[in-house]
Amino acid sequence: MLNNSLLIKNHISFNSNRDIYHICEQFFKSKRIKVNHCNVIQKNDDGTISYLCSNKEWLLHYFNKLYPKIGAFEQNHELSNLDFVAWGNLSADDPILKDSKEIIAVNNGITLIEKIATGTRFYNLGNNNNATTVNDYIENLAILHEFIKIFAEKAQRLTQIAYDTRFILPSGKNNQLILYEQKAISQKLNRLYLDKDIFLTMREIECIEWYASGKTSVEISEILHISKRTVESHIDHIKQKTGCINLFQLGYMLARLKFKNFSYIPNPY
Repeated sequence: MLNNSLLIKNHISFNSNRDIYHICEQFFKSKRIKVNHCNVIQKNDDGTISYLCSNKEWLLHYFNKLYPKIGAFEQNHELSNLDFVAWGNLSADDPILKDSKEIIAVNNGITLIEKIATGTRFYNLGNNNNATTVNDYIENLAILHEFIKIFAEKAQRLTQIAYDTRFILPSGKNNQLILYEQKAISQKLNRLYLDKDIFLTMREIECIEWYASGKTSVEISEILHISKRTVESHIDHIKQKTGCINLFQLGYMLARLKFKNFSYIPNPY
């Protein structure tokens, strides 16, 4: 399922949909073939993944259904060697394809596959207009290839941010998204320094995220599987360390940390 951390909820993958949609709309409005759904999956050689999508609801659904664990473009290494995959060649029983028809009404589409320096990029392009067929996409491959060149140019900043904050694919019993940078750093560190001798522990950071989002001590204790008394102790310690005395101030402090690309960092002092 999707990790409900505030850090994840504000990730570029879930907040760039309007930009991606606008790029599609501007390019295809004068073309003979139409595309209004664009989902870009970047599978990196280091085992990480990043996403940009024109439909935020679809991407949230995609992760909540654990589709990265079964998705062909995430799991099938052989597809990286192809130039494109027409969705008509996919199994009609494919749950991802079935959901795309039911949830976003995209019945037909095509995936263009591009090798890049860090791995492979899959451009999933579709339209909720039933008049567009798979053959229409294949016959207009030149236009679609022109689009991915334009996309790479106009979405360069977004793709770089998505790569810099990429995810580790869920596997085995792990059903949550993990930020690659977060895991790499937190394997060595368990503190976020606010000043020379003032820091927050990982557990305190978890508590402040949930507390600032409006959760009660009882709700946080159930989420983190710790006692209500322990949660309240963490919140008290956070208030003492930061000088915050109420929920508003804690929320403001958390927003400032996130603005600074909040992650677990060593003592810089």
